[in-house]
Amino acid sequence: MPELGPLERIAEAGKRLYEEKRAALERDHRGHFVAVDVVNETIHVGETADAALLRGRKESPHGVFHLIRIGSPGAQKAGYIQDHVQADLRAL
Repeated sequence: MPELGPLERIAEAGKRLYEEKRAALERDHRGHFVAVDVVNETIHVGETADAALLRGRKESPHGVFHLIRIGSPGAQKAGYIQDHVQADLRAL
């Protein structure tokens, strides 16, 4: 199997953390977005992708985030990474 790149590792970690909280998130926040910080293993909910990411960055300025629309499989998903954390991804 080919080695995963940084974005794939972020996505896998984000999906894993989302799945742990999925039932509650879908019950309480369906249609909203989560910014999953894969470094600190925290989830930040917002009505929009921008709101979720801004909330996450406020609490974890150096976090590495994976965005997921709650309850919408295959809907907008994206990894977000800041330049200064590139080297830290090898530990994921």
